[in-house]
Amino acid sequence: MPTELRVHRKGFKHLFHTALTATDYAHNRSQCRIVYRWFKHFKDLPDSEMGGFTRVLHSAKPDSLIHKIPTFVVDPLPPEATPGHINGTRNRLFGLKGRCTRQFWNSDFSQSNIISSANTGKSGRRLLCLPALLLLVFLLISFLLRCSSYLSLYDPHIHHGPGIITGRRFSGSTGALNLQAHFVEAEPLRKNEVGRAGVIRDAALDCDRSHMRTDVCVGRGDVRVLGGRQSERLYEVVVYAEAALGQDADYQYQREERVKPYTRKWEESVMNTIDEVKLLSLPANKPQDQHAYVDHDPPCDVQHTAPAILFSTGGYTGNVYHEFNDGLIPLFLTAHHHGGQVVLLLLEYHHWWISKYAEILGQLTNYPIIDLAADKRVHCFPEVTVGLRIHDELSIDPPQHTRGASMAGFQSILHAAYLPRLKSLALPIAKKPKLVIIARDGSRALLNQQLVGALAEEIGFEVQVLHPTPTTEMAQIYGALSGCDTMLGVHGAAMTHLLFMRPGATFIQVVPLGTDWAAATYYGEPARKLGLKYVEYKVRPQESSLWQHYASDDPVLMDPESVNLRGGWKETKRIYLQAQNVTVSLPAMAALLRAAHTRASAKPLDSN
Repeated sequence: MPTELRVHRKGFKHLFHTALTATDYAHNRSQCRIVYRWFKHFKDLPDSEMGGFTRVLHSAKPDSLIHKIPTFVVDPLPPEATPGHINGTRNRLFGLKGRCTRQFWNSDFSQSNIISSANTGKSGRRLLCLPALLLLVFLLISFLLRCSSYLSLYDPHIHHGPGIITGRRFSGSTGALNLQAHFVEAEPLRKNEVGRAGVIRDAALDCDRSHMRTDVCVGRGDVRVLGGRQSERLYEVVVYAEAALGQDADYQYQREERVKPYTRKWEESVMNTIDEVKLLSLPANKPQDQHAYVDHDPPCDVQHTAPAILFSTGGYTGNVYHEFNDGLIPLFLTAHHHGGQVVLLLLEYHHWWISKYAEILGQLTNYPIIDLAADKRVHCFPEVTVGLRIHDELSIDPPQHTRGASMAGFQSILHAAYLPRLKSLALPIAKKPKLVIIARDGSRALLNQQLVGALAEEIGFEVQVLHPTPTTEMAQIYGALSGCDTMLGVHGAAMTHLLFMRPGATFIQVVPLGTDWAAATYYGEPARKLGLKYVEYKVRPQESSLWQHYASDDPVLMDPESVNLRGGWKETKRIYLQAQNVTVSLPAMAALLRAAHTRASAKPLDSN
């Protein structure tokens, strides 16, 4: 504790109570687990001044960490406080005011000081950031540096004029939280306008960099996309501001933005492999001698009447989970409101990807897909979106999107894409409840899979073993799973095919050691959102092949979470994903299968 805060009364030791504001997003839950583990580490040190810990969850409902981390559930910010956008960082930033003030802050704590990952102060209940919260603090500082100049514009409870919040003080000794904001006058916003953190708007070029997963820029008016790379791994989009937007003739504003149109912007290693797009916003009536800002004034070779979406199919494309989570679902979210009247422009064009997902892509665009690297022409559009929007793992949160996108809508285009193909495949119709077992080769294989299949048949299932490979026709996988009552598989990318299942079906995921968080986050929670009955079979140490390679008391077997947190993703991958197979207990699995069979028999699913 800092010296100036060591205020002791005789016989009394002041302790800090750590309050961590949080949301129910998957990445935020991961951060909370790290913060809580470091809190416990510091609390166990000799002469520690750490008191209790409370995670303030802004979701209005419990989540998967509710029994693992002391949690107090409060309401999220109301829609009027977050116009057009729900952002976890903003909820954390303003989480210690408003509803949190009423619901959490007035709770009775024995500790007289509170540590927060979001704010600092010196009076009343003091708010400090300790090294234990370093990760979250770094993210928040980065956020504040980007948006502090305009913070007041999107916090209607603080200020309603052109000002900048330069400080925030907490005062009072009654336990209630009183906010005081200090302002300095700021210059009014002009053409280039910031509406919220990381969002820069003008009439021709609107860029949103507020999301941790993606950047999206939209150019409108006379938009020209230069085919082919203009330099090494760089593409160019020129937006002429006035042609279609009726701006003043003396408008001379020009701007450059750069975007890597892939939805994993927080992951530096993969983003380093993604080609970049340079967007130039220029006035259309700019004198010719001032066009030195670009190499040339590109004339239109192809004039399109439909808008376009430009994105990359690089990165982790080749892994079916990433193909849906990072590509197809964000593409649907970004394109669905166009009703097919949109042109798709691809960076890192893969013919196999186009062929594999031709039926889905045909539901999203009525036009040929353009390979920008190969097509050297200048394509002109009334509007171009560079980058894809994304919400969460294999899911769409409707309140975040004002145009009606949902996972039900995404599943509808899957049905429209693949149902016609099922007739030509002539797949047999199951007469009994159907179980599909997703088989794996190599790591995380189910070693007693044949015995599990025989057990399921004894219980009364019709069993199909599906062995998807990169070349397996998607319609075949869709046909097997859209008509099944239960899917069973070991955690891995193939679990992505749960998207093909019908609401009410059962998904049994076998969770190997060390994969609890990933299994629940990437597949368990999306399954629940789709209306599936999600069931986990958690592998015990004795059921893992790792039991043969480590001592029975080794943390690898007895405390996988500590191994994951200490070693990071590389260690998780090496030990738990690449070096582990499983053998499940047949009696334990039988109990899950009987329950699934009972559900399927009691309420048969509607056929497609």
